[in-house]
Amino acid sequence: MTTRIHGSDSVALGLRDVFKIYREGDTETETVALRGVDLFMERGDVVALMGRSGAGKSTLLNLIGGMDTPSAGRVTVDGHDMGRLDEEGRAALRRRSVGFVFQDNNLLPYLSARENVALCAALAGAPDATGRADVLLAEVGLRERTAHRPDQLSGGERQRVGVACALAGAPAVILADEITGELDSATADRLVALVIELGRRAPAAVLLVTHNPEVAMRADRVLKIEDGALTPSSVGNTMTRATEMTL
Repeated sequence: MTTRIHGSDSVALGLRDVFKIYREGDTETETVALRGVDLFMERGDVVALMGRSGAGKSTLLNLIGGMDTPSAGRVTVDGHDMGRLDEEGRAALRRRSVGFVFQDNNLLPYLSARENVALCAALAGAPDATGRADVLLAEVGLRERTAHRPDQLSGGERQRVGVACALAGAPAVILADEITGELDSATADRLVALVIELGRRAPAAVLLVTHNPEVAMRADRVLKIEDGALTPSSVGNTMTRATEMTL
């Protein structure tokens, strides 16, 4: 059983002064992957994160998803402090409260669209996994494609199944990592609009990791990560307000 932080119900995601430092074997060589990161998102918020390869994006996503723990600072998801959870507790919270959408969609090739989403729903603890899968596949526009395997679907359809999988639990946070990289511009535009719409409807905080300025400008706020630090981005004019929360 996990303990929620008092007064944090509105905060889907909170990072306070987060550092991640990697040490190379038994040497004293250190790499600072994240340095003093602050990020707070409420349910319904959409934030775009931009940055070059190696800037710290993957490390940040791993901390939010509970695959890793910070060297210093605090990461909270849906009011739960990741630092107070063991590996099993972080995995349970990840299945229940964090939805992932990847560029390669991570679908099991031998399962149908319905079976892929139902598996995600079952892992998240949904009481009627198949029913939940059918509802979500209808929401992403694949009502007539539920029995098809991934190799029988287009790239855009596979990504929509991935979106349904991300929503299979009751996520507080949706992490969409470069989801438009392999899609044509029209399909990419529809996919991003769908993720934002369904994320807000859930409601969940949506973090869009992207290299595409057009995708980023759909967000409420745009941040860039550089040398492990988060700063406002010059893309668009969305950084007109600061989110200040106390966890």
